[in-house]
Amino acid sequence: RADAVHIEVDGGIAADTGYIDELAVAPWARRRGVARTLLAACVATAHDAGKSRVTLMVTTDNAAARALYDAEGFVAVRRRRWLLARMVFRAPGALRMERRLPPR
Repeated sequence: RADAVHIEVDGGIAADTGYIDELAVAPWARRRGVARTLLAACVATAHDAGKSRVTLMVTTDNAAARALYDAEGFVAVRRRRWLLARMVFRAPGALRMERRLPPR
């Protein structure tokens, strides 16, 4: 639901940046375009709010999510060996990805 998208500025995120904290799809709904639709709603909400870019973090071993973000115009801007990623997700690290938005 697009109305469930919330953009908040905190935690060192620049005022001109929308941050996607978490995007997840139930296993039974995967490979049906749900993630792409949710991502598009997040990007549209950020654009409508006057943001100039959208950022997110993704674990380096999440190939499906990385392929989606690449296809939707996100680029990796920073790689981190992230202790939390290792502890919580058992992932070797994380990428910060960013998509620039056109002016509204």
